[in-house]
Amino acid sequence: PVGIQVARRLLERTGGDVDEAIKLFHIDQINILTAKADVTHQEAENVLLATNYDIAEALRRIDEQRYTLTELILRKNKDAGDALNNIALAIEYEWDLKRKFWFGFADIQLLPPVLQTFMLVYEWHEYVGWEGMECGIFFESDHTHQQLQALGLLEL
Repeated sequence: PVGIQVARRLLERTGGDVDEAIKLFHIDQINILTAKADVTHQEAENVLLATNYDIAEALRRIDEQRYTLTELILRKNKDAGDALNNIALAIEYEWDLKRKFWFGFADIQLLPPVLQTFMLVYEWHEYVGWEGMECGIFFESDHTHQQLQALGLLEL
């Protein structure tokens, strides 16, 4: 997509030659994306062709190729609590987990070990925040203790 002012300037530069203006626009977009995303000229050209020369969409696609979903969430959320909530929601969605208030160990035991650890510790932390430490100490205590110990977070 090109704005009217940009199109006018390109046409002025090319003496009204539309085909040449389109080529200049493509070259400009490739140069912009190459600088912004630190990609090669060819990579920029390929992704811009796929996104109809939309820089914002091209940047989004490059980020999706470079980063995992968790990394994307962490990059976009400067608040740690929001990031953790969004990561947990992404796991729930991707693994089609059905929430019944809290996820217990039985609900998440089919997840890969890293996600299982994250979800169990996340749910324990949320439970403690809602119910208090007096109740939270008993939330999936055997499994939570093992995970906290494995993570070196027993001081929590």
